[in-house]
Amino acid sequence: MFVDHPEQVNPSVLPLDLIFDTNSYWRFSIHNRLQWQNLELNRAPLSGIIDGYYYSRGHSKMDWINGAQLIFDRNGRFSQVAMMASTSAQFILSDNKFWGPRLSLGITGGLVHYSLDLKDVVLTDFEFVGPSTSVVKPDFGFGVFYIHPKPFRTMVKRR
Repeated sequence: MFVDHPEQVNPSVLPLDLIFDTNSYWRFSIHNRLQWQNLELNRAPLSGIIDGYYYSRGHSKMDWINGAQLIFDRNGRFSQVAMMASTSAQFILSDNKFWGPRLSLGITGGLVHYSLDLKDVVLTDFEFVGPSTSVVKPDFGFGVFYIHPKPFRTMVKRR
């Protein structure tokens, strides 16, 4: 999941399509992954992301990325659902908008609902599980990303 959605790890990461495109646009995506399909389906690891981003281009030295994500992840009895929003500012550090260096700063924030499914668990002795098997917690993040894209012709050594 994180290969297709690196902004889940670092909210300032820039997708390559943004670096090389000159237009503002929207991007929406839905990803789903189910592992170990031969297991009982309500216990098999399942992950999903629904997200949308707006890439604001056209500024001379700065571009913006704003987005929102809905993330679902289940592994056995444990699951989490997160609703996150993020924003990132990309600063172009040279006159060459495509091949010059750029620095991006991003923040993300939202709520995560963690839950543990104990409905068919049989406890022995006097074990205490607690009054609640789910909790909602805030989640915030900050990231920095620097890239200096180089043209392909400079990466290929000539003989």
